[in-house]
Amino acid sequence: MLTIKNGEFVDELDRAINLRGINLGGSSKIPSNYSSTTNWQDSKTTTFVNRPFPVSEAPLHFRRIRACGYTIIRFIITWEAIEHAGPG
Repeated sequence: MLTIKNGEFVDELDRAINLRGINLGGSSKIPSNYSSTTNWQDSKTTTFVNRPFPVSEAPLHFRRIRACGYTIIRFIITWEAIEHAGPG
């Protein structure tokens, strides 16, 4: 668990932690079913599921990110990608 001490993130052993982050999701705001004939404003037919990459590929991408030394990810997502059916 991280806490803040003297303006720094510290771990449970009181060591200062340097967070190295990366944005994930360059294509997240483009519907996964997008085409030139798609009405992307139609919430009933537009989907962002499997953005920024297919769910089945997530472990591979997360391993690559970790191997590059990143310790934190900032997800760029649309709400529809989380709650597919819409409000309620």
